[in-house]
Amino acid sequence: PQAGAPFIVSQPWTPAVPGSHIIQARAFDTHNQAGMSDPLVVEVVPAAGQPSAPPTSESPAAPLPPSPTVTRQPAVTPTPVPTSPPADTPTPAPPSPTPTATPTPGQFSPTGFEPEGRFREVWLELGNGNSRLGYPTAPAITDRPYARQFFERGLLFWWDNPSGPDYVWALDAPAEDMSGGSHWARYTDDWPGGDDYSCDAARANGPLGPLRGFGYLWCSNFEVQARLGNPRQPEAGSGSNPPFSQVQFFQGGVMLYNPFDNEIYVLYAQGDWLRVR
Repeated sequence: PQAGAPFIVSQPWTPAVPGSHIIQARAFDTHNQAGMSDPLVVEVVPAAGQPSAPPTSESPAAPLPPSPTVTRQPAVTPTPVPTSPPADTPTPAPPSPTPTATPTPGQFSPTGFEPEGRFREVWLELGNGNSRLGYPTAPAITDRPYARQFFERGLLFWWDNPSGPDYVWALDAPAEDMSGGSHWARYTDDWPGGDDYSCDAARANGPLGPLRGFGYLWCSNFEVQARLGNPRQPEAGSGSNPPFSQVQFFQGGVMLYNPFDNEIYVLYAQGDWLRVR
């Protein structure tokens, strides 16, 4: 279709369970640039005389609703797409300890590994091996599912760890533009599955939740809930479809790549962090 011209696609959709469903259309142009429609919340109620089933880990319970039609139009500015990270999403666990004897800039020794992809550009801008990050401790880990969700005062970032329990990072962001902060913590994923909502406070926020693993961490860890506040947007990420995230660990921290927003989070071992677009 021509830019700005309406382009309507009808796609029958029959939900398996009743409850709140978020529908959003994603379109790609010939340059593989994505455009997103505004999220549409569809509330499906059980058919008369039919009991509704209890919620599952995938979505709330199910009736026989009419088949909604999704109208898709080109979007100028991408908006977050709610995604369901794989069943093993973030949950609370003790934050990983922050090193107490991190070398100061200039005291790191080369490791033989180099930053990869966009990480290298950011690393050079920060001062390369002379910065507080130091040198990579291993090659970048690519093509792993991820999810992120913005809150009033920060964000959560979930990552599918290929070599152990999945991780979720909680990043505090006092600034309105979330350009960085002075505190972050990493937790492991212990979400047991089941109800999408882990507490009444999350249920009261409707589709924003937070849901599933993000919700379990937020509901179970009161410090995380107090630091981040309520969610501002639905969670978004890859699910099981590319583009996927990239993570690389350094002597003095870690870099996380969020392809949905095309930005990098630089997390220093001292506890502060930086958002690079």
